[in-house]
Amino acid sequence: MSVSDIGKSISKFSQEFFKQDAAIIGMKSVDSNWIIEIEVMVYDEYMREKAKRPLVETYEIELDKSYVIKSFKRLRMREKGSIEELYEE
Repeated sequence: MSVSDIGKSISKFSQEFFKQDAAIIGMKSVDSNWIIEIEVMVYDEYMREKAKRPLVETYEIELDKSYVIKSFKRLRMREKGSIEELYEE
C-alpha cells in the first residue's frame, strides 16, 4: 500500500470531477480494495449571490488494488459550520 499513490488517485479524481482538491477524511482496506471518504466544499455563484454558507459534501470512493476508482457515491451534505446534515444516503 502506498498512501501517496492513493492520494494521487483521489487528487486526480477530485480535480477532474469537482474542479478542486478534496480532503481525505477516512481510509480503510476491504479485501483487496480501498474505501476512501473525502469532503468537498461547494460554494457556487448562486450561493455567493444569496450570501449562503458553503456546503460540505462527503463522498465514499472505492479504489481497486491498482488505485483505480471503481465507484463513488455521496454520503451526506451539510452547511459549513453545521453539524446537522441536509442530505443523507
